[in-house]
This record gives sequence, structure tokens and C-alpha cells, in this order.
Amino acid sequence: MARSSAAKKAPAKSSDPVVPTHHNIPGRIKWFNKDIGYGFVVCDNVSRDIFLHRVILRKVGLTNIAPNRPVHVTFGQGPKGLTTTDLRV
Repeated sequence: MARSSAAKKAPAKSSDPVVPTHHNIPGRIKWFNKDIGYGFVVCDNVSRDIFLHRVILRKVGLTNIAPNRPVHVTFGQGPKGLTTTDLRV
């Protein structure tokens, strides 16, 4: 039995980098829990919440961030939904 010469794309793994598709979008922190290390950002023109991991906060020199704080977010599609790749406070 011959194999197809067309390569199949492997499904995304959680370790695969998120490719940013939306850049510098204004929003606000919905909530962030420093003990569990993540939270969510909401933006007016985006229908879903955007996942925010503590690694992104560390990139901007923060370990915690208050709810409702205005931010500008860069994000893309992650394995489980929209995921922040950069943040400006």
C-alpha cells in the first residue's frame, strides 16, 4: 500500500507558539489571579475573552494586574482560544 505524497499537517500542540493576528487592540483586564498565574482581557470589538498568562505580565515587568485596568493587547488563536502574545499598560 503506497503512502500519499501529500504531507498532513499535525494538530497544534500547546507548546506551539501563538501567531499574533490582532495588534495593539485597546481593552481592559477582566480578572487576573497571581496565585494560579492567569486571567483574561476583554476588548470592545472582540466577542471572546482573551487568555492572559503570567509570562506575558513578566515581559512588561509585572507580577499582578488589577481588574478594569486599561491595556493594549496583541493576541492570536491559541490551542484553546484567543491568547495574549504582548501587552502594553
